[in-house]
Amino acid sequence: MMKKIYLVIIYVIFLQLLFSCSFGWSEFFYRPDAVNSRTKSIADFDINGLAPDTGDSDCFSVLVVTDVHFGTSDDNLPEKLLQWADVKKTSLAAEGYPLKFSICLGDVTSSGASSEYDDYADFCIKMKSDLDVQMYTIPGNHDLYNSGWSKWESKVFPNKGAYRFTTSSSSGKKMSWYFIDTANGTLGNPQINDLKAKMKADRNRKLVFSHYPIYGDGHWYYILQNVNERDTLINLFAKNDVVGIFSGHAHYEKRCQFGNYFFEKTLNAFKRTGTVAVVKVDVAHGTCDYDCYDLK
Repeated sequence: MMKKIYLVIIYVIFLQLLFSCSFGWSEFFYRPDAVNSRTKSIADFDINGLAPDTGDSDCFSVLVVTDVHFGTSDDNLPEKLLQWADVKKTSLAAEGYPLKFSICLGDVTSSGASSEYDDYADFCIKMKSDLDVQMYTIPGNHDLYNSGWSKWESKVFPNKGAYRFTTSSSSGKKMSWYFIDTANGTLGNPQINDLKAKMKADRNRKLVFSHYPIYGDGHWYYILQNVNERDTLINLFAKNDVVGIFSGHAHYEKRCQFGNYFFEKTLNAFKRTGTVAVVKVDVAHGTCDYDCYDLK
């Protein structure tokens, strides 16, 4: 009798683990869409016309959020963000930092379901129609659940895992923006080799955006797991004029300073606190600063 009870308990625990991860039966033992096959290079948006139009602004601002988790988040939070950003846009323009575009660092869905992707796409459409602000998004680990990548590619602008573009100032100075695909917790060799080649040939100052933290104050569970990859990225960024990195995933807020080279800012989850960062960029001087606001 006791043996049967133990078997039932083990079976229940197994089912809880399976469905709490939102993988679905078909992906419990196998996860498709590995980064080495999904993202082999950094797409260049300056060539294909997908870069944001910032004019020749010496200074401007962007909004950055992460881990919005449509499907589990507060239903009122996206609307709160739209209302808050509408007011903030006016004050930013008055400060000399007009709002030009916005960024989401991944985990736009909770389980990779089509309905969650549709809700996120609708939210991005509202950002564009109500605020004239385009959302640039990179994938997170939750976005790969339940074979989510194919839905991500078809529903989420700009339909790429990794990409870059440049913004210019009236003085002729430029800043490069790099968005990397770390949704599997690694860049993989093809992507990291292409990133190295592109950064070394790029003389501009740079900002980097990633779902997984590169270092994240050393919290072993929430950061890129490959130590060699982390070291490669930190050295690459230090040698190639990276100003700062913005990351998510960990659902907590941290800042790490890498000597006199660059900072990494890990943002709190929008789902958890309604956190949105306003990043103010001075392209002419190659600098940026930011403030974080909690809307809950």
